[in-house]
Amino acid sequence: MRIKIVLETDAPISIPINYQYHLSSAIYYLLQKADQEYAKELHQKGYEFGSKKFKLFTFSALFPDFYKIRGNQMVIGPGKIYFYIGSLKNEFIMNFASGIFSNHILRIGRAKFLISQVEAIPTPQFSEVMQFKCLSPVVATTKEEINGVIKPRDCQLEERKYAENIIRNLKTKYELIYDKPSSGVDLRISFKQEDIEKYKKGKLIYYKNTFVKGFLCPFEASGSPELMEIMWEVGAGEKNSGGFGMVEVMN
Repeated sequence: MRIKIVLETDAPISIPINYQYHLSSAIYYLLQKADQEYAKELHQKGYEFGSKKFKLFTFSALFPDFYKIRGNQMVIGPGKIYFYIGSLKNEFIMNFASGIFSNHILRIGRAKFLISQVEAIPTPQFSEVMQFKCLSPVVATTKEEINGVIKPRDCQLEERKYAENIIRNLKTKYELIYDKPSSGVDLRISFKQEDIEKYKKGKLIYYKNTFVKGFLCPFEASGSPELMEIMWEVGAGEKNSGGFGMVEVMN
């Protein structure tokens, strides 16, 4: 399920340009207002699959009516700001909504916003070929040997590994969610060459004391509608609960 959150401010207000961690913290705070144990368990443990842990939710970038960039700050407003949050887990959505209705305030860093509207977004009908755009940067990483040490690095948009690792990540989520092998489902992700050229610079975001690079490139997905639904609900690629990988079906 996906919901749209509309915020308001009657005066200009500053938030960090790299606000993803702060918005993630605000989401956990609202979950905690509804169910402290659930919020703690999700934050510390999540849903385990082998050695991996997933939170199974994601959220979009912020979309303000008006903003300016001043140094390392984004000055927003006055006016409305909206973003989307989604999860396949009903308990997440119910607790998040409960936290909103008990509080009506969302804090991003030191900034306070009034939550003025909450809207449920209908789930699209997924077919075997769909066009998607990105509402937050999609991140995929790989590992390689650097000076004799195996280290992780962000995949570049033009690399074959970028799409391959997004698909591999989706299949892992499928196995976690449905508790069955992903051998019966598959997906192909393709980018237009002109879009690769337009979006290959990517977005570099400072998150949890490191820089994360993701891409906002639109793409075509063909194959399993189940994998597309997972991608829409909980995000494409990695670090979804940090505000990465939310996608939207294009008309």
